[in-house]
Parts: sequence; C-alpha cells; structure tokens
Amino acid sequence: MVGDWRWIELYNEIRGLSKNFNRTPWRFIRAYCLSPLLPTSIKQIWRFLRKRCIPGKRFTHPINPDFARCIGLVDHIQALQGAGSKPFRTEREHHYRQLTRGIIPFILEVADRDANAFSLEIRFPFFDKRLVEFCLALPPKQKINRGWTRWIMRQSLADILPTEIQWRGGKSDLSPNFNHGLLAFERDLLKEVILNNPKNIEKYVDIPDLRKTYHRYASKRNSDNAMEVWKAVTMELWLRHTGLKS
Repeated sequence: MVGDWRWIELYNEIRGLSKNFNRTPWRFIRAYCLSPLLPTSIKQIWRFLRKRCIPGKRFTHPINPDFARCIGLVDHIQALQGAGSKPFRTEREHHYRQLTRGIIPFILEVADRDANAFSLEIRFPFFDKRLVEFCLALPPKQKINRGWTRWIMRQSLADILPTEIQWRGGKSDLSPNFNHGLLAFERDLLKEVILNNPKNIEKYVDIPDLRKTYHRYASKRNSDNAMEVWKAVTMELWLRHTGLKS
C-alpha cells in the first residue's frame, strides 16, 4: 500500500484498525509501514538497543548455558532472526511468511497430542491446503478493509454469525484458563518435577533458574512464565516415559 502512494486509503485503514481493535495507530504504522521499509541492519541495531538480541545475553528461557554453547544456540537464534527480519514488500509475502513460521506446526502438534491423550481426534479446517492457498491468493482488500481484518470471512458469515461475533475486534484470552488448570490441578506435579526430581532435564535446563521461574509464576501467575514451566515439566515427563534419559 505504501509503495502505491495511496496515502488517504492508508490513513483510513490505520484509523479503522486502531478503532476496531483498540490499538494505537502507531502500532500499525510501525508494523506495516515502517518495518517493511527499514534495512535489516537498522532493525538489528534497534533490537540491540532494546536488548532483544545481544550476543551472549542470558536467554529468556531457563536453558542450561553449557547445553546452549554445545549446540551453538545463540548463532542458531541469530540466524533465524536474521532470516525473519528480511523486509516484505507485499501483503502476500507477509501472509506467506506468517503461514510458514515454526510456531504453527508446534501449536498443531501440541493440540493433537493433547487430544490423543483423551481419545479425541481433532480437525483444523482453517488449515485445509485448499483454503490456505485460496486465502493466500486473495487480494489485500479482501483481507483488510475499512479497518477490519478477515474481511471476506466477516462478509461471508453475515447471515450465520450473530452481529456481535461477526464484528468482534479481538480474540479470547485463553491464558487465565491455562494458568488456572496448571496451578489448580497440576501444582503437586510441578513441585515434584521442578523442586524435587528434575534430574532428567538438568543437562538441558538451568534448574536454579527454572525454580526461580516457577516460584515467580506460582506466586504471581504471570502468563509470561507459564510456557517456560509447562515446557520444562513436559520435557521431564517425556524423558521419563520414553526412557530417553541420556
């Protein structure tokens, strides 16, 4: 949109997005206008100044420093960040990049495992290959229009969804339910693994740091720490179950 110099249209869309999704206009300007135009070197300097990507910086997740050095984790993370920081020039390129991120298969695999544990078989209709290809081929105006994302879906479901659902601006936050379930029903398991018997993961996880993270999470229910705790415990239980302890 910026490359076509349609400034009035850009202004209207940003104003609509800000209103419909209760976000500041600057957030959309930075993400969709400035970021694609900035050279990679400028972005790296910006990350450095904000302490997001400093070589040798302590990891956000409680990873064992010896294990991180052994596998060259810092270099690997920097390589991934460098590949993902290349500017996108079109909406379709941005859409494709979002579809091919590693987070999507991770979420689908976790959800599938969770369902199997309860003898359930789940489906992901929005990830049907034909639908993905169709959406990727859509022109930008069918995706964001008048400050509304998913424009084609909102219009198509006009006679199916209640109006308040059809024009809802955001998504539900599932973290409170996740935190409640983890702390209310699995607290004893968390304590047993993290505080008493984390021997199978000590090669990979910085145990003192993990314990600090757990206490911080258990006392404040900070959702930023929830995934760190959950993944560490899941790894310990997986190693016990499979016998792959070395």
